[in-house]
Amino acid sequence: RATAKVPDAQIITEHSPKRVGIVFSGRQAPGGHNVIWGLYDALKVHNAKNTLLGFLGGSEGLFAQKTLEITDDVLQTYKNQGGYDLLGRTKDQIRTTVQVNAALKACTDLKLDGLVIIGGVTSNTDAAHLAEFFAEAKCPTKVVGVPVTINGDLKNQFVEANVGFDTICKVNSQLISNVCIDALSAEKYYYFVRLMGRKHSHVALECTLQSHPNMVILGEEVTASKLTIFDIAKQICDAVQARAEQDKNHGVILIPEGLVESIPELY
Repeated sequence: RATAKVPDAQIITEHSPKRVGIVFSGRQAPGGHNVIWGLYDALKVHNAKNTLLGFLGGSEGLFAQKTLEITDDVLQTYKNQGGYDLLGRTKDQIRTTVQVNAALKACTDLKLDGLVIIGGVTSNTDAAHLAEFFAEAKCPTKVVGVPVTINGDLKNQFVEANVGFDTICKVNSQLISNVCIDALSAEKYYYFVRLMGRKHSHVALECTLQSHPNMVILGEEVTASKLTIFDIAKQICDAVQARAEQDKNHGVILIPEGLVESIPELY
């Protein structure tokens, strides 16, 4: 190869020991513990002397330098498990001058080569700003953000998928399908199911495609059509009436968590 002819070229066969910190930030989402697992395995493959430190209590634990060294024994009962209970989470914010300086001090005192922040849009935004701040401050710690969020709203050309989105949609769809069967069995109830996902309706849309409820109200559609609360209520009433005329006095309607933010009268 051309690179092999470079006189000063060196093949790196051994990597110097690295110290990496990892912190949970944002809502709990499936796959958070597996991110730690994957990072731990990758570090040990490159050098068995590499160290992975988890910050207990989220960003507050980072500021207070409360750490737990991640080992095989620590990970044993958390592999493929949901939640963030291995390390926990608190304020989910690294934004103010005091917080950013506290994060800088923690990384400097602990001599970290890298800091991994697990979270959604807000957490990854904080991670990007923190990386810029560290670079300006000549801090050797490299900051990496991992998109772990159930909302599925972290989308750009650099992010292939959000960790946790597929799992939450499949779990929700199974539960919604059970509710649909119950509604069909009783034939006298209407179920309104509110789904998490914050402002965007990605979870509601995906669950609709998988479980086929009778109706779904998407926040983006409400915004685009400039629907009022009266318009939404009328749509629901019209759907209920149309089904009643077919002797179907039951149904399931999905509502996204952030619907209120899409209605000007309410937000």
